[in-house]
Amino acid sequence: MVGHALKVAPPALRLPWHRVLAAGGRIAFPKGSRAYLEQRRRLRAEGVSVVSGRVVKSAAFDLDALLWKPK
Repeated sequence: MVGHALKVAPPALRLPWHRVLAAGGRIAFPKGSRAYLEQRRRLRAEGVSVVSGRVVKSAAFDLDALLWKPK
């Protein structure tokens, strides 16, 4: 459902699609694909540890700091 919502949402919303992960905290795109590399890049830019295509579970998240705020 989330994937469909992101697909049909207007681009003007600028939703943080890169924060949506598959089961087990993994990137759902095929490894090495353009989308996979971009999602990994964006997550790492936010300070999220990604190892072998999975978000490291021991990473502590400040959820308030990750809240999307329109510009």
